[in-house]
This record gives sequence, structure tokens and C-alpha cells, in this order.
Amino acid sequence: MANIPLVKNLAVALLMFVLAACAGRQTVDQRSGEVYFRHAGNEVEQVRYASIRGWQAVGDDSILLDLAGRGRYLFTLSANCHSDIRFTNSIRLDAQLRGVLTRFDRIIVSGNRCRIQSIRPVDMEAVRADLAERDEAESGAGPLRPIDQNGSG
Repeated sequence: MANIPLVKNLAVALLMFVLAACAGRQTVDQRSGEVYFRHAGNEVEQVRYASIRGWQAVGDDSILLDLAGRGRYLFTLSANCHSDIRFTNSIRLDAQLRGVLTRFDRIIVSGNRCRIQSIRPVDMEAVRADLAERDEAESGAGPLRPIDQNGSG
């Protein structure tokens, strides 16, 4: 019976560790999402595509689609999908025209038909540079300085 308090304490400590890890991950996702929004261009009415290479959730209400040959676009979705986007494993497109996505189309997330609110092209070079700069600043490592081959400092 003396081991029960020890087991309870270990269970509580493990739960706190898991919750802290989840909270930390969410913060990183939110900051990355801000970078995508910062480097998204003006809204477009539609985007043509031949195929989709992949997708990722960006925050609670947006999805970044990698449209093969067309670049990456940030799709902001209707409010009924906000809680499901980050936790779903797959999405489906529900478009009126084959090979074209517009603001009148929907992306299906966890069975919810989510209307596309906006479509914005993303400057991925700027995103990569911004993320690299942020990672460098967070790691505390500044840019490398050249080595003085003469030994003077």
C-alpha cells in the first residue's frame, strides 16, 4: 500500500510533462503560422492546379496546399473547421470545376465541409529565410565569423 502515493505522484508528473510538451508544440505551430501569413500575398479569386503534392495545417483555421507547378497557397477556411484542422490526417477537395479552386469551393476536414474564405499565394523563399533567422536567434548561435588564419584574434 505504501507504493500507491508514489504511483500517483509519478502519474501526475508524467501528465504535467505531456501537457507542457503539447503546450510548447502549439506555440511553435502558432509562430510558424504567423510567418506564413506574413509572407502571403494578396487574395486571389481562384487558383488552377494539376495535382496537389501535400498540405499542412497552419494555425487553427488555415491550410497550406502545395500545388505542383503552381507553388504554395494559404487557404483560410470557415469557422466550423477551426477545431479539426490541426488534428486531421487527411483532407479532401470539393471543387465545382476540375483543376480549379475558388472561394466558393470547400475543403473537407474530418467530415466537415469547410468553405474556403480566402486564397493567398505564399512566398516560400521569404518563409524559409524568416524561419531560418528565427531558429538561429532561438538557438543563441549567431552567424559564423571567419577564422583569423594569422593568429591575431
